[in-house]
Amino acid sequence: MIFELSRIKTLRNQLGLKQKELADLAGISQSLIAKIESAKIDPSHSIAMKIFQTIEIIIKKDEKEAKEIMTKEIIFCNPEDKLKEAIKKMQIHKISQMPVMDKENILGIISETSILEKGLNSKKIKEAMDIAPPRVPTNTKISIINSMLKQYPAIIVSDGNKLSGIITKSDILKVITK
Repeated sequence: MIFELSRIKTLRNQLGLKQKELADLAGISQSLIAKIESAKIDPSHSIAMKIFQTIEIIIKKDEKEAKEIMTKEIIFCNPEDKLKEAIKKMQIHKISQMPVMDKENILGIISETSILEKGLNSKKIKEAMDIAPPRVPTNTKISIINSMLKQYPAIIVSDGNKLSGIITKSDILKVITK
Protein backbone atom coordinates (compact mmCIF):
# COMPACT_ATOMS: atom_id res chain seq x y z
CA MET A 1 0.00 0.00 0.00
CA ILE A 2 1.42 3.38 -0.98
CA PHE A 3 0.34 6.63 0.67
CA GLU A 4 1.21 10.24 0.01
CA LEU A 5 2.70 12.05 3.00
CA SER A 6 -0.21 14.49 2.92
CA ARG A 7 -2.62 11.59 3.64
CA ILE A 8 -1.04 10.57 6.96
CA LYS A 9 -3.21 12.90 9.04
CA THR A 10 -6.41 11.87 7.23
CA LEU A 11 -5.65 8.16 7.60
CA ARG A 12 -4.64 8.57 11.24
CA ASN A 13 -7.92 10.36 11.95
CA GLN A 14 -9.93 7.74 10.07
CA LEU A 15 -8.31 5.07 12.24
CA GLY A 16 -9.16 7.07 15.37
CA LEU A 17 -5.52 7.44 16.43
CA LYS A 18 -3.87 10.35 18.18
CA GLN A 19 -0.45 11.46 16.95
CA LYS A 20 1.18 9.99 20.06
CA GLU A 21 -0.48 6.58 19.48
CA LEU A 22 0.69 6.40 15.84
CA ALA A 23 4.16 7.57 16.86
CA ASP A 24 4.45 4.92 19.58
CA LEU A 25 3.29 2.17 17.22
CA ALA A 26 5.74 3.32 14.52
CA GLY A 27 8.62 3.73 17.01
CA ILE A 28 9.12 7.44 16.36
CA SER A 29 8.35 10.65 18.28
CA GLN A 30 4.98 12.40 18.40
CA SER A 31 6.63 15.70 17.45
CA LEU A 32 7.98 14.08 14.27
CA ILE A 33 4.45 13.00 13.29
CA ALA A 34 3.21 16.55 13.98
CA LYS A 35 5.95 18.09 11.81
CA ILE A 36 5.29 15.65 8.94
CA GLU A 37 1.53 16.26 9.09
CA SER A 38 2.01 20.03 9.05
CA ALA A 39 4.52 19.70 6.16
CA LYS A 40 7.26 21.40 8.21
CA ILE A 41 9.71 18.59 7.41
CA ASP A 42 10.15 16.02 4.70
CA PRO A 43 10.96 12.72 6.45
CA SER A 44 13.56 10.24 5.30
CA HIS A 45 12.39 7.30 3.25
CA SER A 46 12.87 4.90 6.19
CA ILE A 47 10.77 7.05 8.56
CA ALA A 48 8.01 7.43 5.97
CA MET A 49 8.02 3.64 5.41
CA LYS A 50 7.74 3.02 9.18
CA ILE A 51 4.66 5.23 9.31
CA PHE A 52 3.07 3.71 6.20
CA GLN A 53 3.74 0.14 7.33
CA THR A 54 2.26 0.90 10.74
CA ILE A 55 -0.89 2.35 9.14
CA GLU A 56 -1.15 -0.66 6.83
CA ILE A 57 -0.87 -3.10 9.77
CA ILE A 58 -3.58 -1.22 11.67
CA ILE A 59 -5.88 -1.19 8.62
CA LYS A 60 -5.42 -4.93 8.00
CA LYS A 61 -5.91 -5.76 11.68
CA ASP A 62 -9.21 -3.88 11.74
CA GLU A 63 -10.40 -5.22 8.38
CA LYS A 64 -13.61 -7.22 8.40
CA GLU A 65 -13.69 -10.92 7.56
CA ALA A 66 -15.97 -12.96 5.30
CA LYS A 67 -18.09 -14.20 8.21
CA GLU A 68 -18.96 -10.60 9.11
CA ILE A 69 -20.31 -9.57 5.70
CA MET A 70 -21.60 -12.77 4.10
CA THR A 71 -25.24 -13.47 3.39
CA LYS A 72 -25.97 -16.56 5.45
CA GLU A 73 -29.06 -17.70 3.60
CA ILE A 74 -27.88 -19.22 0.33
CA ILE A 75 -30.61 -19.17 -2.30
CA PHE A 76 -29.79 -21.81 -4.88
CA CYS A 77 -31.21 -23.86 -7.69
CA ASN A 78 -30.78 -27.40 -9.01
CA PRO A 79 -29.05 -28.05 -12.36
CA GLU A 80 -32.11 -29.93 -13.61
CA ASP A 81 -34.51 -27.06 -12.84
CA LYS A 82 -35.99 -25.14 -15.73
CA LEU A 83 -34.21 -21.91 -16.59
CA LYS A 84 -37.47 -19.96 -16.30
CA GLU A 85 -37.79 -21.14 -12.67
CA ALA A 86 -34.31 -19.79 -11.90
CA ILE A 87 -35.17 -16.42 -13.46
CA LYS A 88 -38.38 -16.20 -11.40
CA LYS A 89 -36.48 -17.13 -8.22
CA MET A 90 -33.85 -14.46 -8.91
CA GLN A 91 -36.58 -11.88 -9.48
CA ILE A 92 -38.48 -12.84 -6.31
CA HIS A 93 -35.36 -12.63 -4.14
CA LYS A 94 -33.96 -9.59 -6.01
CA ILE A 95 -30.61 -11.25 -6.72
CA SER A 96 -28.53 -11.29 -9.90
CA GLN A 97 -26.92 -14.70 -9.44
CA MET A 98 -27.25 -17.89 -7.42
CA PRO A 99 -25.30 -21.09 -6.96
CA VAL A 100 -26.34 -24.23 -8.76
CA MET A 101 -26.27 -27.02 -6.21
CA ASP A 102 -26.84 -30.74 -5.94
CA LYS A 103 -27.32 -31.43 -2.20
CA GLU A 104 -24.21 -29.86 -0.56
CA ASN A 105 -22.12 -29.69 -3.75
CA ILE A 106 -21.87 -26.47 -5.69
CA LEU A 107 -21.75 -27.36 -9.35
CA GLY A 108 -21.80 -23.88 -10.86
CA ILE A 109 -23.48 -20.52 -10.79
CA ILE A 110 -26.33 -19.07 -12.79
CA SER A 111 -26.36 -15.32 -13.29
CA GLU A 112 -28.11 -12.69 -15.33
CA THR A 113 -24.98 -12.55 -17.49
CA SER A 114 -24.79 -16.31 -18.08
CA ILE A 115 -28.50 -16.41 -18.93
CA LEU A 116 -28.11 -13.60 -21.47
CA GLU A 117 -24.91 -15.07 -22.94
CA LYS A 118 -25.80 -18.79 -23.01
CA GLY A 119 -29.31 -19.31 -21.82
CA LEU A 120 -31.69 -17.65 -24.25
CA ASN A 121 -32.24 -20.95 -26.04
CA SER A 122 -31.62 -23.16 -23.00
CA LYS A 123 -34.32 -25.07 -21.19
CA LYS A 124 -32.41 -26.22 -18.10
CA ILE A 125 -30.10 -24.40 -15.74
CA LYS A 126 -27.19 -26.76 -16.38
CA GLU A 127 -27.11 -25.58 -20.00
CA ALA A 128 -26.63 -21.92 -19.04
CA MET A 129 -24.60 -22.07 -15.82
CA ASP A 130 -21.01 -20.95 -15.42
CA ILE A 131 -18.27 -22.68 -13.42
CA ALA A 132 -18.64 -22.80 -9.65
CA PRO A 133 -17.46 -19.75 -7.75
CA PRO A 134 -14.43 -20.15 -5.49
CA ARG A 135 -14.71 -20.98 -1.80
CA VAL A 136 -12.99 -19.11 0.97
CA PRO A 137 -12.77 -19.76 4.70
CA THR A 138 -14.84 -17.63 7.08
CA ASN A 139 -11.78 -15.62 8.22
CA THR A 140 -10.80 -14.38 4.73
CA LYS A 141 -10.27 -10.60 4.71
CA ILE A 142 -12.52 -8.32 2.64
CA SER A 143 -9.60 -6.99 0.59
CA ILE A 144 -8.94 -10.51 -0.73
CA ILE A 145 -12.63 -11.12 -1.43
CA ASN A 146 -12.89 -7.77 -3.19
CA SER A 147 -10.05 -8.77 -5.52
CA MET A 148 -11.70 -12.11 -6.23
CA LEU A 149 -15.04 -10.44 -7.05
CA LYS A 150 -13.34 -8.71 -9.98
CA GLN A 151 -13.15 -12.13 -11.65
CA TYR A 152 -16.14 -14.01 -10.19
CA PRO A 153 -19.79 -12.99 -9.69
CA ALA A 154 -19.88 -14.45 -6.16
CA ILE A 155 -17.69 -16.08 -3.51
CA ILE A 156 -18.85 -19.02 -1.40
CA VAL A 157 -17.88 -18.94 2.28
CA SER A 158 -17.35 -22.22 4.05
CA ASP A 159 -16.36 -23.42 7.47
CA GLY A 160 -14.45 -26.57 6.61
CA ASN A 161 -16.76 -28.59 4.36
CA LYS A 162 -19.91 -26.83 5.63
CA LEU A 163 -21.32 -24.00 3.52
CA SER A 164 -21.69 -20.88 5.64
CA GLY A 165 -22.75 -18.16 3.21
CA ILE A 166 -22.23 -16.27 -0.01
CA ILE A 167 -20.64 -12.91 -0.78
CA THR A 168 -21.40 -10.78 -3.82
CA LYS A 169 -20.41 -7.28 -4.88
CA SER A 170 -23.60 -6.06 -3.23
CA ASP A 171 -22.34 -7.30 0.16
CA ILE A 172 -19.09 -5.34 -0.28
CA LEU A 173 -21.06 -2.21 -1.18
CA LYS A 174 -23.13 -2.57 2.01
CA VAL A 175 -19.92 -2.49 4.07
CA ILE A 176 -18.69 0.63 2.28
CA THR A 177 -21.96 2.51 2.82
CA LYS A 178 -22.10 1.77 6.59
